[in-house]
Amino acid sequence: MRSIISVLVLVLSISCSSSKSGSSTEPTLPKNTPPARTEPVKAVASNPPATPDIEGFLKAFETAVAGKDFNGLFKLVDPAYKKEQHKRMLKGNTEQFLDELFCGNLAVGKGFKCVKVGTVTALKRRHVKKVKDIYEVEYEVTAGGTTIICTWTLRVRQEEGKQLLGLVGAVG
Repeated sequence: MRSIISVLVLVLSISCSSSKSGSSTEPTLPKNTPPARTEPVKAVASNPPATPDIEGFLKAFETAVAGKDFNGLFKLVDPAYKKEQHKRMLKGNTEQFLDELFCGNLAVGKGFKCVKVGTVTALKRRHVKKVKDIYEVEYEVTAGGTTIICTWTLRVRQEEGKQLLGLVGAVG
């Protein structure tokens, strides 16, 4: 038994000493982790500019958030997304559903955070970008002294000859 322990100690001491090559290795972050920020990232211009329909939708969104109009905000969410996330995943918990829309990376520093929609004090549009048949929108959202970057999708669908837009947040 002592010889087994002696062998284990010898193997461990050799493996530890061989990993110390005179330089200390810094811990590395996963490649998909965003870098830490020391100051907010500058807003990117819309590409292409928001169309009047998109602009009107985003103004309604901004007004609903600023006015704490949770019913108005809920109406702007895509019906298919509401069905999947609100009804199925969250069992109709509207407060949690709306709060979970407001999650993102910290604007300064490193990390991910969610804020309650009712505590949002500032909302600043950073960009609108058309990606195939959807739009990606990004906002700086400030609540309780913390600013996060939220990214949402605007789903465009046709219904009875009308173009309808709906906000889509994270899935899962």
